[in-house]
Amino acid sequence: MDSFEELGLPPELAEALAAEGIERPTPLQEAAIPVLRRGNNLLLAAGPGSGTLVAWGAPLLERIDPGVAGPAALVLTPTTESAQRLAESLQRVGAVTGHSVAALGSPWALPGRAHVLFGTPAEVLAEATSGQIELGGVSALVVDQADRIERLGGLGLVEEVLGFLPKDGHRVVLALPLPPGVEDFVERHARPPATAPPRAADGTL
Repeated sequence: MDSFEELGLPPELAEALAAEGIERPTPLQEAAIPVLRRGNNLLLAAGPGSGTLVAWGAPLLERIDPGVAGPAALVLTPTTESAQRLAESLQRVGAVTGHSVAALGSPWALPGRAHVLFGTPAEVLAEATSGQIELGGVSALVVDQADRIERLGGLGLVEEVLGFLPKDGHRVVLALPLPPGVEDFVERHARPPATAPPRAADGTL
């Protein structure tokens, strides 16, 4: 496809992406964006540097009402640094569409007021447990680099975070490779998922 508008994204969101020099969707984004625009769960078999932030970030921004205060999407990352880096990138798009984006531990935004909130599983769990952030309005959960989170021992914390979220929420899991622990997590918490890129008939990617 030649443009994000052909994928159904609204003109203002396509213009915000173009302002960041992102004008033509990659094959991964072509596969992922229509799935997420429909509100389906998605297993995104891709790693950093392959355009994943736009693949899930753009359709989530489209689905979030900027007039409603508080987190509507929660993004769990392996490290505080990755949370802040991704939040800064998505905020440049969100600033055009009227959405607030924040990362826990960053000085430049108020996490409790952000439409999209980034943080590590441990950080989010600590803030939710202490009542510093309210996650009852979160309609979408993104688990970024789930394979790395698993290596750091954090998938159990992700499951604890799920206890603070609505049961019928939208789930997006990103991982490459896909270790058994991540496959098991998806099976139990993100069913039934679409997969991008699509799996072959034998189940391989």
